[in-house]
Amino acid sequence: MGHFLRIAELGLAVTWYSYGIMAVPKRSSSVNCWICNAPANSGEHRVKSAALQVIFSKPINQGSPLYYWTDLDWKRIGSVKADRLKFPQLICDLCNTTTTQPHDMAWQRLIEFVHRDCTSLSPGDRIDLWKIFPDSPVKGMIGVQLYFAKLMGCIMAESKKSFELTSFSSAILHNTPHPHLYLTFGTMPNAPKQAGQSDVYREGSSVSFIHTVGMLSVIVLHAPDGEDRLGKKNAWHPTALSDSLEISCI
Repeated sequence: MGHFLRIAELGLAVTWYSYGIMAVPKRSSSVNCWICNAPANSGEHRVKSAALQVIFSKPINQGSPLYYWTDLDWKRIGSVKADRLKFPQLICDLCNTTTTQPHDMAWQRLIEFVHRDCTSLSPGDRIDLWKIFPDSPVKGMIGVQLYFAKLMGCIMAESKKSFELTSFSSAILHNTPHPHLYLTFGTMPNAPKQAGQSDVYREGSSVSFIHTVGMLSVIVLHAPDGEDRLGKKNAWHPTALSDSLEISCI
């Protein structure tokens, strides 16, 4: 189905699931931001740099690097902000910072809670969203959903395939939930410490990918009206108005 790229620290295999992505972001002044159509000059992290710091729990620098596996060899990564860990420049700086920063922060709050307050995750466990977003679990989770809307849009824009991006950009720009984006939160029992993401998988008009940070994985599914996909089961969606997340086996 594809090939693996890996990020690792010594003694720990950390899988970066990837199918057909570029090993090094390419720069192009002719590409416009897929969110707002301004000139693209910013590369989104495939996994947020702050999230990598959480799961590796040590400073990442030239003296204590990560290693990024390509098809040929290991590449030394001395910073979580390295270009090798980013998408190509597919969005503009304004969209990657000001516009989507609240969404990034919502995801970071969820990641930090899981790895700070949950000693383990098992299928069937439930995460109390009030403990993460005490002002409004639904509002907080809409931010998480819009973070994954940005991530899915970047994966789609990077691919050579034809994808509909208008609904994703509209949701982000208007700060409103995407009506057809579902998030299933889960864990991989006995999996090693890992971080990464897959390319999108298409089935009919539905597309999905998996994003993993430490012991938490998320299946991100875009399923238009009328598409009854297995990925909708136990998935979080804004219409659910749930104040907890059920952990599935992924």
